[in-house]
Amino acid sequence: MADTGVKYPATVSTIQETGDDNDWTTPGNVGADDAAYASITAASFDANDLSYLLRATNPSMGVPAGATINGILVEIERHYANGTVADYDVCLTKDGTTRVGDDKSTGAAFPATDAITSFGGATDLWGTTWTVDEINATTFGVLYKMQATGANADGFVDFIRITVYYTGAVTHYGVATLSGIGTLAGIGALILTGLTTLAGTGALAAIGQRIVTGLATLAGIGSVVCIGTVGGIIQYGAAILSGIGTVIGKAAIIFAGKATIAGIGSLAVIGRGIFIGATTLSGAGNLTTIGQRIVNGVAVLTGSGLLVTKGVGTFIGKAALAGVGTLAAILSKLPMYGKAALSGIGAMSAIAKKKLVAPPGREVKSYEPAVPGELWY
Repeated sequence: MADTGVKYPATVSTIQETGDDNDWTTPGNVGADDAAYASITAASFDANDLSYLLRATNPSMGVPAGATINGILVEIERHYANGTVADYDVCLTKDGTTRVGDDKSTGAAFPATDAITSFGGATDLWGTTWTVDEINATTFGVLYKMQATGANADGFVDFIRITVYYTGAVTHYGVATLSGIGTLAGIGALILTGLTTLAGTGALAAIGQRIVTGLATLAGIGSVVCIGTVGGIIQYGAAILSGIGTVIGKAAIIFAGKATIAGIGSLAVIGRGIFIGATTLSGAGNLTTIGQRIVNGVAVLTGSGLLVTKGVGTFIGKAALAGVGTLAAILSKLPMYGKAALSGIGAMSAIAKKKLVAPPGREVKSYEPAVPGELWY
């Protein structure tokens, strides 16, 4: 839980309500902790007389957008000199005039020397609800009134100050780090900008959309998961999954730049997977798509694994499978432009008629029927 720190009112005035008897002298002095007082010292301030309502607003709380308000603390430092004096009203206001929620006054007597009394607290909302805009408004503040409980009473208030406690939004700008065992979850949009790290055993989950810009890293045993029709995992820059885990998308998984999966795991796309730039799967694992997979640039699968497409597999540039594995196409055409290589122990197969063609304007340099009627070079 975060807090604003203590804030003092920038705007102070008094209001005479029905039944009020005495106005304050120098009411603006409650805006600082400096032993300069707002006071009533008139000889006519006698038992049961009420002060005017002291209105202390515009504390400039500065609660960040999207936060949830948890509690409000008000602190007042005061004392009496002659007679006796007590609290009468301690209320909050949203509009600068109207009391809202609880009156926290208990009628406590002023001490003979300065002392601070607290009202509310970190989890006390004063019997009402609060938005960030209401807390940050210039009309937010405290309404305070005191009462003489003895003849010829003198009452003094040094300051009124406010602290607001809140929980911030789930948006992180800069460095966002979750370490240890836990879950960072967003029911909606979870946006991480800058350097984002999840370390240890846990999960980074989003039920809506998750967008990572910059360097996004998941280290250890866990998963980066996105579920929903608009739930694409979109990563710009360097997107890295290291260790044992899975990157799964039930929409589009798009990597612009360098996308790397290292270790034992799989990259699965239940829709359209697009890789632009250098895309590498190293170690033992699978690069699988049930729909269409398009690779522009250099696409490399190294180690023991499987590169499979059940729709259209298109490679523009250099497409290579190295090590022990299989490059397979179950449906449609598997065209390759440029250099297409299979090295090591494995198979290149097509369950349909496949043809390797040159780009427009260029000549096919060789023709070699590896599987007559099915695979053409």
